[in-house]
Amino acid sequence: MSRIAGKRERVEQLSRLGFNVPKMLRIPAGTVLDATWLARMEQVRNGDPLMTVRSYHPMDEIRYTQGPFYPERPAGEAISLARATLREWNVLWQEAIPVEKTVLCGDILVLQDGSGWIEAARGPGFRVRDIHEAGKVPDHLRVALSFTDDTHTGDPDIDLVIQTAREAAKRIRHPNGVVFEFNVQENPVGIKRERLLFWEWRPVVSSRKKAIGKYEFPAVIEDSRIWCFGKGTLSALVELPGPGTVGSKGSNLLLMSSIGVPVPSGFVIPISICQSIAAAQKVPETVRTQIAELLKKEVIRNGDLPLFSVRSSPSVSLPGLLKTVINVGLNGELLREIAQTWLLEARRMLIEGFLSSFTAASSSLTEGDVREIIEPEREETADPIEWLNKAKGLLAERGVIIPNSMDEQLISALLGVVQSAQAIFAQREGFDKASMAVIVQRMVFGIADNRSGTGVIFTRNPNTGDSNPIVEFLPQAQGPEIVSGQRTPVGLSDLRVIDPQIPIELIRWAKEIERRFGDMQEIEFTVDSGQLWFLQTRSGTRSDVAAVRIAYTLFQEGVIDERTARRLLGDIELSDVMQQCIISSARPIAQGVSASLGVAIGKAAFLKPGKPLETGPIILIIDHFAKGLELLEKVTGIIALHGGTTSHGVVLARSLGIPVIVRVPDSSIHNNCVNLGHHMLSEGELITIDGFSGQIFMGALQVEERPVPGLNTEILQWWGTERGERGQA
Repeated sequence: MSRIAGKRERVEQLSRLGFNVPKMLRIPAGTVLDATWLARMEQVRNGDPLMTVRSYHPMDEIRYTQGPFYPERPAGEAISLARATLREWNVLWQEAIPVEKTVLCGDILVLQDGSGWIEAARGPGFRVRDIHEAGKVPDHLRVALSFTDDTHTGDPDIDLVIQTAREAAKRIRHPNGVVFEFNVQENPVGIKRERLLFWEWRPVVSSRKKAIGKYEFPAVIEDSRIWCFGKGTLSALVELPGPGTVGSKGSNLLLMSSIGVPVPSGFVIPISICQSIAAAQKVPETVRTQIAELLKKEVIRNGDLPLFSVRSSPSVSLPGLLKTVINVGLNGELLREIAQTWLLEARRMLIEGFLSSFTAASSSLTEGDVREIIEPEREETADPIEWLNKAKGLLAERGVIIPNSMDEQLISALLGVVQSAQAIFAQREGFDKASMAVIVQRMVFGIADNRSGTGVIFTRNPNTGDSNPIVEFLPQAQGPEIVSGQRTPVGLSDLRVIDPQIPIELIRWAKEIERRFGDMQEIEFTVDSGQLWFLQTRSGTRSDVAAVRIAYTLFQEGVIDERTARRLLGDIELSDVMQQCIISSARPIAQGVSASLGVAIGKAAFLKPGKPLETGPIILIIDHFAKGLELLEKVTGIIALHGGTTSHGVVLARSLGIPVIVRVPDSSIHNNCVNLGHHMLSEGELITIDGFSGQIFMGALQVEERPVPGLNTEILQWWGTERGERGQA
């Protein structure tokens, strides 16, 4: 079935089901309008003085809206226009609906449960396409409201549209819901000569959202050894432990260290020891002794300011899910001795890390407590000791004690990270076999001076699979600020300002790490006073399109063999590498940056304290994408006004196929509406987002699928051959 036939069939289906549709005749491109065709056209016209000529490309429906369109033309003129148009285009010879007699026109979306959304223009002079043009319909003539299965608005025309569309949707029974284009006229029109006419119906687009799969946690391997890493600690010849021993993050850090990557020194406490800590709810004396001895080693304490981070290392990668405490060891004495203002920010991050881990592990602390403790006394002019004492006092009132000595701080942070992980695992279905190690690593400081910062590099484009690395960088910032999406990052050019050699070293090491791991990598790094450090790496999440291109390119470059390429492709099918395209001439109301591919349609929604998100397809609009799985389970797409494309939230959304747009200029949220660029969007209004282009549109636009541009024949042939061999394996 051709795409043209599919659209025409849907209109004919509405007619067969007893609903009113326009009179029309499809004329194939190249047709000569002889007496027979003219007679058929006259039969459709049936004496109407005006007709409409629409055009559809004979081979490419993506270009439909770019073809000639001649509404409400006198019959003789319309025939001449149709004759000229048929040289290149298919023509729909269609009944003209006089816009001066229009009462209401627009789109109505109906979901399976009978609820939905109607968006329309009221009064003469409008066409359906006008509601998708920002500013085309004045606010006082725009209808935009949601409805349920028992809604009665009191407006007979709106109620007629809702009732009829719900009945049509019930009989069509599409699983994702249905969008109808409609007109209500003063006088009867269409095949059935009724006031309400449906131009067409189309299915609600699916954002290709994937089910949240079950994690396969490897078996735990007993190991009582605490593994050190850093310069001179590991040989490339040593047999290194895997994720079942030291977790995914720890295993990757040890490998990077063994091949000479500049990694801040530290050690990994294996899973089996962390399990004993969780069981005892305390750190055993034997482990305390081992840690105390390690902290005395020069290779571990190397640096002028021996502070540490305490990070979780689960046996499978769980970006953004578990807790981290940074700047462990920072106390009042150090603040007084060093007297650098940026250390106040470092101390705030330490307190925030402790609070975050204890909040996850205990029901006695809330996010409100965190805000109450973190926000006051943040000004750099505050006396550091006074600020520290106030914060510690508020913490102590809530049962959170931050010891003064570095050793005891580290033990307390270790216990908090382990306990919070156990609490998080216990709350999640399928995490009964989850396990984690803990990494203790010397801090490097992206906030030290104007030659410092933090960033993330994807060794290849995670959306398209192109070989050019994607780099996001935040000057004078710490790692959590970029991966949480709190701040909007800059690019590689800003990194060159610090030192032109740093980007060269960054990309050189990133490519070496990719080569050693045999897959596209997502790498977190920090620049501390001009010195580049690599903090961690993981296999990068990617779109299905990128997965095919990356597997093929790595194989062609000799980085991996064909068996590994086959493994990287997983269960991807041909339908997964189609691009969703918006079929409309509508102008976008705003433009952001594409962060995760796909097209999504839904009602605009905002996060509100204590109020759950409503059900149905929604596009969540947030300031920055800091949260992850809980939100992604409920939404169709996300618009984050600030932040970057490498935050943990975006990474997780990309793995689930959920479209995300970030960095929308000149935008801000105000109560129940958002200013997107120069357009004010209210909560509940229906929008379409294009994760390919970063564009945002009003209304539920039509979407089609087509082959991905740039995925050339050679790649597709290789992928098809590989897929066939995989099927025979």
